[in-house]
Amino acid sequence: MSKNHQPHSGGHAATLSHEAEYRIIKHDLLKVLALNLVYLVVIVALYWANQTSHLVDNTLGKLLKF
Repeated sequence: MSKNHQPHSGGHAATLSHEAEYRIIKHDLLKVLALNLVYLVVIVALYWANQTSHLVDNTLGKLLKF
């Protein structure tokens, strides 16, 4: 049978399961968005620090012996 024509047994339990799954997905999505925001702030801070003091250039130059 196709998905649209299957008999519904335990529809309430399936709804609760979907709600729980969507809560988990929402939590994971918010976590990913927060981490991406943190990464963006770190990258912008490194860019700004490199523009003003060449900190990243000097550090990588020492590490890679340029």
